[in-house]
Amino acid sequence: MHSSDLSLAGYASIIAAALSIPLLFFSFYTEFAGLKVASVVLNILSLILYGYLTITLINLLTEKGFDAANNLLWASILMNVFAVAMTTFTDSSSSGWLSIFPILIMGILMILIGVKLQNCSDDLNGHLKTFSYTWIGSGFCLVTVFLIPIAVLVMMFMNIIQGMIFLKEADKRRIVF
Repeated sequence: MHSSDLSLAGYASIIAAALSIPLLFFSFYTEFAGLKVASVVLNILSLILYGYLTITLINLLTEKGFDAANNLLWASILMNVFAVAMTTFTDSSSSGWLSIFPILIMGILMILIGVKLQNCSDDLNGHLKTFSYTWIGSGFCLVTVFLIPIAVLVMMFMNIIQGMIFLKEADKRRIVF
């Protein structure tokens, strides 16, 4: 991966963190106001951003010689696709309690990803422990369901740390190459 690709992903991670809470409120607003098209577009854009950032993380981990978490990261992308498809193609009144299953599965995946990341031999520019703990913490908050608002905050920090990892890696590659 080129340093410019990592820089773009780093800035995208930080922007995703900064926009996470406003987008969450806007998503709730569009859902409750009956603006189904706006809600769908917002969910698809969030899915694309999550997919892009996760694929970039997968590529970085692969380059570092660590692919133990890659299958779980791919599964998290697929779970997000499933969740967006479920909210897009079902009536919100009939899928209300069903929407909890993707959240629980995503929480379990996040905990497993965090645990796997702790075994990475590279320290991800000094951020490995914090990054893995934010994965575990946000997964735990999702699994408990009633801590989902805290999960959003923890994921915000996770995106910031991921952005720092990408930006520091981009800087290292600019210096070396």
